[in-house]
Amino acid sequence: MNTAVESIRAELASVVGESRVVSDAAACAGAAVDGVTPASVIYPASAEQVAEALKYASDRDLAVIPFRNGTKLGVGNLPRRYDLALSLKDLNQVWHYEPGDLTVSVEPGMKLGDFQRFVARDRLWLPLDPAGGSRATIGGVLAAGETFDQGAVREGREELGVDITPEPLFPFRYEDAASVVQGMVYRVEHDGPFQLQAEEIERGEFLPLSEVMERTRTAKFCPDGLGVLGEYKRRID
Repeated sequence: MNTAVESIRAELASVVGESRVVSDAAACAGAAVDGVTPASVIYPASAEQVAEALKYASDRDLAVIPFRNGTKLGVGNLPRRYDLALSLKDLNQVWHYEPGDLTVSVEPGMKLGDFQRFVARDRLWLPLDPAGGSRATIGGVLAAGETFDQGAVREGREELGVDITPEPLFPFRYEDAASVVQGMVYRVEHDGPFQLQAEEIERGEFLPLSEVMERTRTAKFCPDGLGVLGEYKRRID
């Protein structure tokens, strides 16, 4: 470790604590962005420590990239410089929650899976399926800025293996005794060939709407999916 890096590490340790600044090769490699590796990884324990660390970096013109599980570290352009990796894994608490008003404030390091389990006790659900799935963090999802439309395009690539142009049809809300679901319904036309993602899709086939409706009488389907189908049928009849 060179003198400049050691000096920075020591000064950051005075901000976040000795054990929360790591400069070994393995830790830094785990935070690499497209082969660009930081000199140190810091693990602040509070929003105040994040603010102090960022002020320190700004005063010394150090390039910082925040991350948690790294599910979106490959998104965007190559970094011109990358001095510090700012891990938000310990900032994962709920600050405010009012289920009746559908409002919640959480720290950016909370994983989406943990968030979904937290709000599920009130039969709520955040209708997002980002890259990284349940391992993605709330901060990472917001930083990526993915809209419903962008998510639909990404899902087409990931789960069907095709590029799609989704046509928004209508927003949708479903609620029963076990869950609340809010999302957007799209129309997509594509002839394939499709490459189905085994983890998400068991099988697929083209069917006329009449046969789909007939199958709903005997086969099991997700209740929110049946709700979407019913609303779509109502709109086109």
